Amino acid sequence: MAVYEAQESQGHARSTWSVSDISAYYKDYSRSYDDEIDSDRSTYPAPFIISRWVLDYLTRAQIFSPAPGERDSGPIHPGSCTKPYKILDLGCGTGQSSAIFLSDNHAVNFNVDGIDATKEMLEKAAKRGSFRNLICGDIERELRFPDVYDGVVCVGVMDFVRDPEQLLRRVFELVKPGHFGVFGVTFPELDETSELSAFTRSEMEKLIRRTDWYIERHERFPGYKDSQSNAITAYHGFLLSRR
Repeated sequence: MAVYEAQESQGHARSTWSVSDISAYYKDYSRSYDDEIDSDRSTYPAPFIISRWVLDYLTRAQIFSPAPGERDSGPIHPGSCTKPYKILDLGCGTGQSSAIFLSDNHAVNFNVDGIDATKEMLEKAAKRGSFRNLICGDIERELRFPDVYDGVVCVGVMDFVRDPEQLLRRVFELVKPGHFGVFGVTFPELDETSELSAFTRSEMEKLIRRTDWYIERHERFPGYKDSQSNAITAYHGFLLSRR
């Protein structure tokens, strides 16, 4: 596993947080982040919902159905598919969203790359499992990857993104076309008191369709609790594919 450094970039959008703000906040939060989530996953279910959607999509039965003229070799056992699926975790943090892919109990193997703005969060992620690469940098700038991915996950990140349309277009080029690749992402529901980015349901769907994604699945669920007001920000989870 390689850990890379990347330069910050500045920009403007609805979120008032810079990359430096994000990194500083999560540097302090990294000490308690996993403990808080693991103590009660119902308080922040997004990483587990989105990653499960992506896993189920990639491992659904028809992907492994024999091609015309091929013999069905029977049931698939954990680890029996030697060609690994490639996963990219955008804003991976401590690796909560990637944990399910790093498990050995799957019919397929996964190579997982992660990128996050906070080095301390990545240090936690490195202890969680065997990531192929962990990259420290700005996800809106450092999206120059040599691979096309089977799955991309992006949980709790659109809250900070300065140019969501540009990010969705860049991810579109990283995901396999033709329903063979999938993108799991959360959007925060509009809350006018938040200093972070947020969207109406209509804005989310217009943005998704404008960037040529196809919606495979959508669900609304609890996002995060504001540390000052204790208000719960709702998330909209989307499972997107290229047609």
